Amino acid sequence: MKNLLLIFSLALTLKASAQEPLFTLTLQKQSLSIAPDGDNEDKIITLSLQTAYTKTDQLIIISENWKEEKDWKRSFTLMDKDDNLISDIPEMPKPGKFCVSLENLSRVLKSGQAYRLYTVAYPRDPQQAMLVKVARRLVCNISVR
Repeated sequence: MKNLLLIFSLALTLKASAQEPLFTLTLQKQSLSIAPDGDNEDKIITLSLQTAYTKTDQLIIISENWKEEKDWKRSFTLMDKDDNLISDIPEMPKPGKFCVSLENLSRVLKSGQAYRLYTVAYPRDPQQAMLVKVARRLVCNISVR
């Protein structure tokens, strides 16, 4: 009986860990895979400001398990060190993909500053959303030079 309970609890643990959010962030040929449930203070990606950008110069976030989150609405925001909103990162038509052009970001970011990228998820059902306490989670820090 103890073995059966152990196997059942292990299966539940594996299932729960398989559904943790995982994000891949891409910025100027850098890539970072992140699980926002952990302590991500040490996760840093660097943005080098330029004078000109192409249309392909973007900050891209891919939610790797967006299919498991189909009943949830996820959003990403970029905040400064004083917790002021710098930019929302809009979701693209392709599910699970969020993107903002570096040309747009470069207008509001300052060289030498550090910024924080957060994510929030809440139920798509408005009735359920009223019952959930939403907590933002740190995805990573963005250093601008």
